[in-house]
Amino acid sequence: MQRIYAINFFAGVAFAGGFAGTAALSLLALVEVSTDAVIYASMGSLAIFLPVNLLIWRLNRGRTQTSLEFPVPRRVFERVSGTLVALIVVSLVYCFFAWPGAPIRPSASGYVDKRGQRFTESAYLGFRRWEASYFAVWSAAALLGVVALPFRRSAKNGDTHSRGDRESV
Repeated sequence: MQRIYAINFFAGVAFAGGFAGTAALSLLALVEVSTDAVIYASMGSLAIFLPVNLLIWRLNRGRTQTSLEFPVPRRVFERVSGTLVALIVVSLVYCFFAWPGAPIRPSASGYVDKRGQRFTESAYLGFRRWEASYFAVWSAAALLGVVALPFRRSAKNGDTHSRGDRESV
């Protein structure tokens, strides 16, 4: 079971890394990334990883002698997760100040936000880059949360599943 979970965990981390890479490439304007593609990839990866991790959590919950070990040190996982959450917050604050009337959409007369304010094509493309990177970072954070599900603490029965220096999440 540990080997299956380790493979699942590192596959999930690889997907999360892909989302984070997509966010970086989008922000640097190296690649034009469609927001819809990022959202569909996020939904697809969550549709795969969520049921698998819930099943692993369910199977691991009752085990006492051979409970799963978290594949990486807890401190590393918490720092990466915390960084992603901080990026989400900073990104939302930036959007609030840069485009208070977001979303910006094409119209017959150019590009406008929901308040009718006009924007240039470069501002529209900047908004699209921000939007794709925001959803990519959000997807990475959500996916890391999903792969940590088997270590969710259950207050009802006191499951902590911690072992040595690799504590549960």
